[in-house]
Amino acid sequence: METRRIGIMGGTFDPVHNGHLLAADEARRAFGLARVLFVPTGSPPHKDANGLSPADARYAMTVRATRGVPEFRVSKVEIDREGTTRSVDTLRELGAGEYAGAAFYFITGMDAIMGIETWKEPEALAKLCRFIAVSRYGYTFDQLKKLPKFIRDATDTLEIPLIVTSSTELRARVRKGLGIRFLVPDGVARYIEEHSLYKD
Repeated sequence: METRRIGIMGGTFDPVHNGHLLAADEARRAFGLARVLFVPTGSPPHKDANGLSPADARYAMTVRATRGVPEFRVSKVEIDREGTTRSVDTLRELGAGEYAGAAFYFITGMDAIMGIETWKEPEALAKLCRFIAVSRYGYTFDQLKKLPKFIRDATDTLEIPLIVTSSTELRARVRKGLGIRFLVPDGVARYIEEHSLYKD
């Protein structure tokens, strides 16, 4: 019996946008993933948690964004865990539970891959999954040569159509009163409007 391949798409998702969804679906197709699990972070170590929208809001937006896509799921595993969110702990928890025996593929942008050496237990993380380094504006796959061998050996690359936007830019657009239609799913845009997110 073939090992089930599960994609893990982590992030603050503040807000989740079409670039996240595109990367997840391109990875699913390219690597034969049975499912992509979106995992909104709880309290991330690499970002100022005080500036984040509430975890429940970020979870709700991610659920809205993935609704109607049978291959996508959203997990609260990191939101429900107390303390700082660490990817290595998340993979251990998922691998000991519903996804026991699955092969994990950690989908993330080139910008994040270049910093993975600074994450908690990077060598253990590289043994728990394969990394899918997704193309990102301003980065080239040649930069992977700078990383330690144990990360390079665990990394596959994926070129996708570039959507030059980011959650940071989207929050700024909302604050300025600019539109975000066609940059985020309609359900996410409505949630942001209904709950007056990102407005000072």
